[in-house]
Amino acid sequence: MRRWDAIVVVGLLTAAFAVPARAQSPVAAGGPACGKPEFESVVESAAASLRDLNSRNAPGFQDKLRLLRERQKWSADDFMAKAATYVQDERIAAYDQRANDLLTQVNTMGEAGAASTSPDCKLLGDLRATMKALIDTQIEKWAYMFAKIERGLVN
Repeated sequence: MRRWDAIVVVGLLTAAFAVPARAQSPVAAGGPACGKPEFESVVESAAASLRDLNSRNAPGFQDKLRLLRERQKWSADDFMAKAATYVQDERIAAYDQRANDLLTQVNTMGEAGAASTSPDCKLLGDLRATMKALIDTQIEKWAYMFAKIERGLVN
């Protein structure tokens, strides 16, 4: 899960820094706050949430995988093959595809922000919604993987 976290953060930061510097101070002009600092804040918050989500879930999931190995009396070779079914299946692939699609949207928003000549508050709202969807997707993925391993532990 660490690799995924790094990929997400890179994608998020790419979008944040693609917002032009000229859009930094809409408040000074009397408009709503939707410049580069607000975009960066959305990205930083989402990245922190994703890191927190992974740091809370990964150790417990790994513990459950080890417990499953012990209960099933799998050898090290068996473990690598059999544990894969708990972290790779069609539904998990769908979650990963959804996350990749959302990151593509983030990059597209970053490009749109870079091309904009003025602060784009709608784009900021869209970015917030996309980041929330990304976090929600990861929450659902973790819940699914935990439920799946719990079923394996019961059997």
